[in-house]
Amino acid sequence: MFWASHITHHSSDEFNLSTALRQASTGFYFKWIFYMPLAVLGIPVQVFVVVGLIDLLYQVWVHTRLVGRLGWIEYVLVTPSNHRVHHGKNDYCIDKNYGGMFCAWDRMFGTYADEREEEPIVYGLKKKLNSWNPVWSNLHYWASMFKKAGQQDNWRDKLMCFFAPPAWSPDGKSAPKPLAEIPVADEIFVEKTPLSIKLSGLMMTVISAIVLVLYLGTKQQLPGLVQILVAGTAVCAFAVLGYFWTQGNKKEFER
Repeated sequence: MFWASHITHHSSDEFNLSTALRQASTGFYFKWIFYMPLAVLGIPVQVFVVVGLIDLLYQVWVHTRLVGRLGWIEYVLVTPSNHRVHHGKNDYCIDKNYGGMFCAWDRMFGTYADEREEEPIVYGLKKKLNSWNPVWSNLHYWASMFKKAGQQDNWRDKLMCFFAPPAWSPDGKSAPKPLAEIPVADEIFVEKTPLSIKLSGLMMTVISAIVLVLYLGTKQQLPGLVQILVAGTAVCAFAVLGYFWTQGNKKEFER
């Protein structure tokens, strides 16, 4: 389930600063598990907020391919180079470089890997998303887990589908299957969309984003039913946009 709440961040075939903003909507269901020990230890809320903000802002700039190796800094801090490894789907990149700000933890626990110049990193998921639908991007892995659980014969295996590593299977083989060959850059998902659709989509995206921002800023003053209707409308708008862009239903979308 942890991977399901983070997979959206890794689903892009590109790697740039916008990737840092590609966050899942289900992560808040689980983050408290990691923060609870801080409350038990008596860490002041002010310290938690300040450190959390610094950590969050720091992680934005490491999502880029424009910055190369940074020498000795990479022995202490997370840099664009070692974070590119974290986002790669090459075999040597899987389950590596988890650190958000300091890479010392990865070196300590054996999960650190250097970027290889001889093997260009290819980004995205091993099983490609191939969709512009933001709602599906957030929910596709949850759907996959429930489908996998429904195929199991006993409750133990059903639960394991949610709590075991992503590649877990009832036969005990949980290691990720290696790629037959290093993926190439031309696998990037691209839809050929007419300019009219792009402009219409951009306009609808801006309108939907404005509605969503206004909702977030005023929801405390809105009745519960209105909150549900406004939030649902914004989510449906983004889902419809993604559906038509991906499915190629251009005429219906344009109409």
